Amino acid sequence: MTLSGKWALVTGASSGIGYEMTKQLAQKGCSVILASRSKAKLEEIKNEIEKNFTVKAFVLISDLSSLGSAEALYQECKKQGLSPDILINNAGVGMMGEAVAQNINEVQNMLLLNIVSLTALCRLFGSDMKEKGAGFILNVASMAGLLPIPYFTAYSASKHYVVQYSLALRSELKKSGVSVTCLLPGFTRTNFDQNAGVLPGGYQAFSEGMGMTALQVAKIGLKALFNRRKSVVAGFSNKIGAFFIRFLPKSWLSDVIYSVVSGLVKK
Repeated sequence: MTLSGKWALVTGASSGIGYEMTKQLAQKGCSVILASRSKAKLEEIKNEIEKNFTVKAFVLISDLSSLGSAEALYQECKKQGLSPDILINNAGVGMMGEAVAQNINEVQNMLLLNIVSLTALCRLFGSDMKEKGAGFILNVASMAGLLPIPYFTAYSASKHYVVQYSLALRSELKKSGVSVTCLLPGFTRTNFDQNAGVLPGGYQAFSEGMGMTALQVAKIGLKALFNRRKSVVAGFSNKIGAFFIRFLPKSWLSDVIYSVVSGLVKK
């Protein structure tokens, strides 16, 4: 699919899945708006994109874990005359630890990033897309959103929100020409574990051993987006897991996951 003349806004574009999606979009002829907190890294990616592909790249510095940041990002796009045809809500962070022992400010910042900013960006850019009668929105959730996960309690709950919100938003926008897709990766070899506070040891080794590459996940997500699929689970083994999860009692799953994760955490 050629995207010549189109613009895509990618949040969390400085690394991992967001970075790989940015390159994939540029390869398809799509100009990109790179949004993240790291100015130096984004400028580096901008130069890489414009050197290797015949597209434009625009850098916007944004910390979407702060209240009002999504609205500020939207207004800056307007100010620069940028109207994305594609919105990739990739920015997100996890937190590992006992729920009642976690820093409440850090939990609130995570929820602002994973839920509030994502919702605001869908609301603002989605409205513009609806008015134009065309557009694509990809919300990056997680396999964690299908499960109650002890030690990732608030994170898994936030990704459950993303899954349900994306499906409902898709139904609302279905007749407008705007397509909404939800991507559910499993373990992915990015800097997620380090950012989530996962210490080296059993869990991190398990995560890295099971993980797909960010490029693999990015390709799966974009293919599903442009095929206008409602959702996609990345990876064959994850698809099998997602299929069986729906038939199992959530309370039982939570206890089983607790037994597995707590054992890995202690190693």
